[in-house]
Formats: sequence, structure tokens, C-alpha cells
Amino acid sequence: MSIVELLKEAIKTRKSISFEYRKESNVREVRYGNVYAVYYLADELSEILVDIVQTAGESDSKNEMPFPSFRSFSLDRISDVTIFFTKSSYLSTHPKYNPLSDRYKNAIAKV
Repeated sequence: MSIVELLKEAIKTRKSISFEYRKESNVREVRYGNVYAVYYLADELSEILVDIVQTAGESDSKNEMPFPSFRSFSLDRISDVTIFFTKSSYLSTHPKYNPLSDRYKNAIAKV
């Protein structure tokens, strides 16, 4: 199953995930969270972003934005996605998530 398919499944089932995120320095870090949307950036249709409420793991901005925090990740830097099919802390909504936002007009999947 591709990473996009795994993320779509996590959205559909409202299950939390773990994933590795490769920073610009090529360091891979494990992160945890709840996926809210997978979408193409603007009208480019070349870059795919993933909006996730990060709940744990590594983060360069966790001191400025403590967990849980709504963040956008570049799909091409995400790997090793695991869906947790146990009880989830997934919220049906998040204050920073607006499914009607223009940013999701090219959504692949969203809550």
C-alpha cells in the first residue's frame, strides 16, 4: 500500500499514525499524529501536503507550538507510515482545520 493510500485509510478510519519525517538535513525523525487532509498545494498539482495534528515525537517547533499541534508536512519527506488500529485520540474537528478552506480545493482525502 502506498503512503497516500495509508494516509487515506487513516483519515477514513480516524486512526492515529506514526511516521518518519525527513528533515532538510536528511535526518529522519519519528512523529505521531492524526491525519486531517492530503492535498495538492494550490494549483501546481506537483507538491502534495499532509495536514496532521501532531501529538508526539520529534519536532523543531514543539517549544513554540506544544502538542497537540496542527502542522503541514510535505508528502515527499514522509516514510514508514503505520496506522494504529487501537483506540485513537482522534478528534472529529480541530480549531485550525477548516474542511471548506481553499487550500483543500485539490484534496486527495480529508476529514
